[in-house]
Amino acid sequence: IVGGGNVAIDCARSALRLGVAEVTVVYRRGREEMPADPAEVRDAEAEGVRFLFLCNPGRILTEGGRVTGVECVRMALGEPDASGRRQPVPVEGSEFVLETDMVIPAVGQAVDLSFLRERSYLETTRRGTVKADPDTLQTSEEWVFAGGDCVSGPATLIEAMAAGLRAANSIDQYIRTGRVTLSEEERLSRVLKSLGAFENDTVDQPGGQPRVDPPARPTGERVDDFEEIEQVISPEEALLEADRCLRCYRIILLATER
Repeated sequence: IVGGGNVAIDCARSALRLGVAEVTVVYRRGREEMPADPAEVRDAEAEGVRFLFLCNPGRILTEGGRVTGVECVRMALGEPDASGRRQPVPVEGSEFVLETDMVIPAVGQAVDLSFLRERSYLETTRRGTVKADPDTLQTSEEWVFAGGDCVSGPATLIEAMAAGLRAANSIDQYIRTGRVTLSEEERLSRVLKSLGAFENDTVDQPGGQPRVDPPARPTGERVDDFEEIEQVISPEEALLEADRCLRCYRIILLATER
């Protein structure tokens, strides 16, 4: 499996359940830079998935029309790129061959902008995404707003929902006033984020009580099927969870100049 995101982990764990004897995930950065959920990586390792970090495939080797291996090169982390992540660079003379009979690429997603061919008035970025104002999500056509993966690239469902809310607020403001500005709520949210006001606030341990982790099926049992891995908690554990104060609000005092 080539990649380091949740899709790569899904492919690896699914391959095991479909009967593949040995599965290896090849990722060009280190474990710390891996975007996949750490819990998914941990569970995949427990199930027998092998990880090769700081490795990058160069070419696929074939014989008689069938895959026989992948030529990889060791990588080292260099200077940060535009995203702020350290850019992997090849280590000279470190090439090696990973024998395999199947290669599954899981290296990312691309936005399908084919529907814009007849709407070329919308500007796009070099990354192949729709260009939109990061504050208001207004595009190059003032009455068109865009958000979610088509603007940010592959991200999370929560981020797409947040973009939808921000776009709805901008559209409402545009219809009512003919112009769009950053809302007071959004401006305050960004100030709090820049200050790191909630960085040390442990949300999932109100009152100092940790969350009850549900039990999981044994590794040797679960790799043979696609049944649910996490099991239900006991009635006693449910009562412990109910006793925890789920404090959903945060209070902070912020003084600003007019």
